[in-house]
Amino acid sequence: MTRKTPLLVEKENISSLTFPSEPLPLERQQQINLSFMLETAVKLGNSYKEKISIVFRDNEGLKMVETTVWQATKKHIVLKGGVIIPFNRVESVQLQ
Repeated sequence: MTRKTPLLVEKENISSLTFPSEPLPLERQQQINLSFMLETAVKLGNSYKEKISIVFRDNEGLKMVETTVWQATKKHIVLKGGVIIPFNRVESVQLQ
């Protein structure tokens, strides 16, 4: 059974999670929207230390972290402290 409500995790615990290599089945427009939101999150994180919510899936299910994004590429999202989330495992990004 898949979890509908994300489990809130601390940024420091993300490095202990396991991420499958296959990407989530997102439509092209969803991927474009995620990229745009992450670009905005990077600007807010680097300029104003603003936190965002990232909903993602690891091998156990749906998770969410509230944190500052320092960098985002087509492959990875880098959080404060060098913690990395694979871009292809992110479902949504929300500004707080």
